[in-house]
Amino acid sequence: MNLKTASRFLKIKLPLIGLLTATLGFLTVHADEFRQDFTITGSTTLSVSNVGWSGYLGNTATDVSNTISGGPSGSFLGIGGVVGNPGPGVGYLAAFNGQATAPLVFTAVQTGLNLTSPSTITWNMNGNNTTYSTVYLLVQVSGSSFWYATTATFSPNSNTTTANFNAATNIQSSFTFTTAAASWSAFDLNPGTSAGLGVVQTSDLSSNTITGIGFYISAPGTASSLTRIDGLSITYAPIPESSTYALLLGSASLAGLLVFRCRSH
Repeated sequence: MNLKTASRFLKIKLPLIGLLTATLGFLTVHADEFRQDFTITGSTTLSVSNVGWSGYLGNTATDVSNTISGGPSGSFLGIGGVVGNPGPGVGYLAAFNGQATAPLVFTAVQTGLNLTSPSTITWNMNGNNTTYSTVYLLVQVSGSSFWYATTATFSPNSNTTTANFNAATNIQSSFTFTTAAASWSAFDLNPGTSAGLGVVQTSDLSSNTITGIGFYISAPGTASSLTRIDGLSITYAPIPESSTYALLLGSASLAGLLVFRCRSH
């Protein structure tokens, strides 16, 4: 290869290498994060609809999405009007059973998501007494109108006063997402009619794209039983947009043109 040919080679090949490297770097799929910190403005407890969630009370799934009243003995499902965990924002999901002896269940969900290939789901959770609630993570997946509840159960690891929730430690719960049948039970959510756990699945979930997320909280029959949930995080891998594929196609075409020019000279 003479000096002139080598010079032409470098002028064409080096930009080509740079272009392909930049394109591949752009196409690398990085993990993304969905977060729900239940943040509100002010110091008043608000309904769950203020953060885009729906809420249901009891086994009959009474719709309380737009209210924090109507539960027995002052029970409610809402967004607490104090600093959550993590702070400094105000707000957390609050499920309060005001009954002295009777247990009560709460269902809170958010829909309209599109979280592809989720991996880890975490949230912060504690209570206000040592008799803790039992909590199930709920999901809805692409292509299905059904809800599913984890067969694994979760309970708060600590108890504090409401004012001290933002300073509570050792309160994170975690679930590694899987479509495996043994990890999920059917969950019946029929607003105004029923809410409750069904049988363990015998087939894997039909998709690994989460379109809905939520919690089913079974609160014990202990006076003033309050469960707090905050800092919900879902790590997932977003699908590249169509413009990304267009960039790849354009880069490949340009690379082909450069190679052709190199050979023709």
